[in-house]
Amino acid sequence: MTTWRQVFALGPSAMPLAMRARLGLPTIALLVAPALFGHFLLGLLMGLGSYSVLFGAVPRRRHRAVVMAVTGVGLVAAVCAGVAVSGSLAASLAAYVIAAFLGVVLDEVVPLGPPGPYFFVLMVGGGGVVGQAGIGAAAILPWLCLGAVVAFVAAVAGRDDPRARMPRIGVAGLPHRVADRLRWPGREARVFWRVASPSVWCRWS
Repeated sequence: MTTWRQVFALGPSAMPLAMRARLGLPTIALLVAPALFGHFLLGLLMGLGSYSVLFGAVPRRRHRAVVMAVTGVGLVAAVCAGVAVSGSLAASLAAYVIAAFLGVVLDEVVPLGPPGPYFFVLMVGGGGVVGQAGIGAAAILPWLCLGAVVAFVAAVAGRDDPRARMPRIGVAGLPHRVADRLRWPGREARVFWRVASPSVWCRWS
């Protein structure tokens, strides 16, 4: 029987303290430093661009560098896509679906690890919020990219763990693998519904 203590208990951290500091402090600095000089929006945009740092716990450095590069580009693109479609419900729904599909494809080609492919869907939602504020993609792109670069450097600077196995990276059998993951009511399809539906509700309610 599950107790209330088990429901609300915090589990052990997935990353050691040193890794959390290495990945988290640069992102915090991006948020705080511009704010100290009165540029709150720039800090928020750079912080948004640095969210790829959440993928920085991959143990093998070579694999981590690939993951950080593709997620950095992908998350920035997802934010810009969210900005571009922010004025249309139909276009926003299409952007969510496309981001989910491409995230799964990317995860099959280059295993991303946590937080997983549906983080791209969340970033489309984040871009939608920015777009609703009347800020264009061209204005935010340099700051998003700067945040992504800082996240890349912070993540790749970590040590390599030679005990960890390198995942297989490739496209062999990719269409079948992606179709299998997206089949309803499989896990991926259910996760997409859970991630996308609150974003749509919050933006258009």
